[in-house]
Amino acid sequence: AVHQYEVELVNRGEVAAEFRLVPPEPGSRAAVDFSFEPSAGVIPVGEIQTVIVTLCSDTLGEFDESFEWEIMDGEIPTTLDFKGKVVGPAFTVDAQSLDFGVVGYGFRYTKDFTVHNGCEIPMRFSLRVPGDAKGEFTCLPSAGTILPFGKQKVELELISETE
Repeated sequence: AVHQYEVELVNRGEVAAEFRLVPPEPGSRAAVDFSFEPSAGVIPVGEIQTVIVTLCSDTLGEFDESFEWEIMDGEIPTTLDFKGKVVGPAFTVDAQSLDFGVVGYGFRYTKDFTVHNGCEIPMRFSLRVPGDAKGEFTCLPSAGTILPFGKQKVELELISETE
């Protein structure tokens, strides 16, 4: 998942402030997972520069990253710290299989099941029945987002077109 944050750089000085991000070590988690836009520029006196920070990580676990920003002609760099935890999805389905039994040609049959999100982050889902080349199965809803620790009832519909 991609997360974006806004950070405001404020020039409270009496001259324009030229700034730049000190690039993190190449290949480090900081360099791979985080990006900043803009990463350099000039802030006029009394103005604010919004920096968009994007975090896109496929590495699970906690992180604690610090980024240095240089202010040209400044003596001490400014540090921006990010701490957090990247978690993966954790979900369960309350049915291991759905047995429609004997069905009539062209008739509608439905079975329900529930997907439970066991994680502290929202979970996007997209459902389909593998091997359903004729389109006889429909999931309602077929896609959506389940809130943290939430659940979604799903109806699986079968209209048999196989004689």
